[in-house]
Amino acid sequence: MKINKKRGFTLLELMIVIAIISILAVVLIPNFVNARNAAKLTACQAILKNIASVVEMYSNDYEGKYPANDFVITLTGNPLNVYIDKDYKCPVAKEFYEYKTSNNGTSYFIYCPTYNTSIKHKNNRGTVSKVFFSPQEGVVIQY
Repeated sequence: MKINKKRGFTLLELMIVIAIISILAVVLIPNFVNARNAAKLTACQAILKNIASVVEMYSNDYEGKYPANDFVITLTGNPLNVYIDKDYKCPVAKEFYEYKTSNNGTSYFIYCPTYNTSIKHKNNRGTVSKVFFSPQEGVVIQY
């Protein structure tokens, strides 16, 4: 007498596995999104510090003076193009950073382009309204 053993899973077993996978997805996906947003903000801060280093190199070569005009930081068409070897774009807005002079050229600010767009950085504290670098304060994050 032959006994037929069915191979495979029952419908109940498949439904339980699908329910477990969906519960895990609901729990883990927001954590991955938060981690990605935090990584983009950290990358933006690193880029701001790199650009600030370039501005300080310029200042050392020009007797302590900073560039006198406001400009968008690209590979060409600005006073820093000799010191920059790649385009720096914000990981969120995908646009170039901006240099703005202050105090008659004795100081400066470098702005992340998200300050004047509808696309903003986000992290676990909320939506970031402005990210910029100043030589006096370093990287500043405003909510």
